[in-house]
Amino acid sequence: MTHSAHLLLCLGLACVSAVVGKVSFSVTDCASQKETELMTFPEARLSPYPVPVPGDLSVSGSLRLNRNATGSVSLDVTIERYVGFFWLSVPCISNVGSCTYNDACGLLETNYGAGSGVACPPQVTSTGLRCTCPFPAGTYSMNNAVFNIPELSGLWSWLAEGDYRVTLKLTDNPTGQQLACQKVEATIVDGHPSCSGFLCSIFG
Repeated sequence: MTHSAHLLLCLGLACVSAVVGKVSFSVTDCASQKETELMTFPEARLSPYPVPVPGDLSVSGSLRLNRNATGSVSLDVTIERYVGFFWLSVPCISNVGSCTYNDACGLLETNYGAGSGVACPPQVTSTGLRCTCPFPAGTYSMNNAVFNIPELSGLWSWLAEGDYRVTLKLTDNPTGQQLACQKVEATIVDGHPSCSGFLCSIFG
């Protein structure tokens, strides 16, 4: 799986000089028009929590699609990190961060389609879902599916620890109607093993 695909996946589950306050993990429905919602998350659980980066994360929960998901849909992603006393928006850099994707299905096709060379994760396909459009209506459940979250390197290494709030909004392009809005709050911690003992006092 490519690095960009890893980042997109870790941001959809489901996403730094501040003190980590360890916010409670939550998934909140923020849709303004609940009668026309495309999807909801009746339940979601993570283990371990806070989320270690890098590290293995066990995900349980369910996704309910109220009708077939297809057509021209845009995805608006807002990622905020708690810094001091306020939420600071993470900028959109290299198509990752607080970005708007005007063609959500096209984005999935680019990252997981037949020509991408990247397979849809078995943790996802085991639920009956696929990683590209269209998505049939129904309820899809995941039970203790383990995802490996990669190390964030280079420019993104500063995102490896902190309290985060991620808001995902889906909008129907032809009509401008909001289809879904989900807000996720979670804490990310350094997943590297802690070092102790005599040698660590010398080499760190």
